[in-house]
Amino acid sequence: LSEYLSRMTECVKATGGTLDKFIGDSIMAEWNAPVDQDDHAARACESALMMMFDLKALREEWRGVHRPLLNARVGINTGEMVVGNMGSKEIFDYTVIGNEVNTASRLERLNKDFGTSIIVAETARNEAERCCPGKFAFRFLARVALKGRAVPLTVHELVGRMSSLDRGRREAIESFNRGIEYFIMGSFVEAKRLFQRAIGEYSEDGPSNAYVSLCDRY
Repeated sequence: LSEYLSRMTECVKATGGTLDKFIGDSIMAEWNAPVDQDDHAARACESALMMMFDLKALREEWRGVHRPLLNARVGINTGEMVVGNMGSKEIFDYTVIGNEVNTASRLERLNKDFGTSIIVAETARNEAERCCPGKFAFRFLARVALKGRAVPLTVHELVGRMSSLDRGRREAIESFNRGIEYFIMGSFVEAKRLFQRAIGEYSEDGPSNAYVSLCDRY
């Protein structure tokens, strides 16, 4: 765990992030505080992709020495938060608090439902696209009702950098996006066919597998 947390912390530092705290085997980090960063959402996305790349390398190292192969998930949110020193008069931490912070934590857990590694709120996606248009590959996942939020939240998967996606992955995303359109219209048979095509184009497509199950249920 120490080896893993050290490598993940380096990814946060490399993108100018602020390491907030370790929560068990998790890392909490923020950007745009204490120093303003106009491209804060893009920095967070870049850090998450670096984490997944480094974790893959670590897993190869661990496999060679028969260590447990750790997995990781990331949730990214952008919004208004309270930032500053929090705690007692004698012991305190520099941190962020608020509903948007809680949302980021819930997005991390949401990865389990979709078979993804990185989920971002639409606000974070839009901010990243604003300052770095076309750099990242996002895809719409769903509108979800999260605890503590009155309005459903639109969430996206951060698939990777556009420049590094191979043909199979691009075609799988295209089939998935068409499948979502039919799914929203209630055409579950046609939607399932497109999700299965996406799986054929990229066998490890978690969201397509998740939506195949939803199509069967509906």
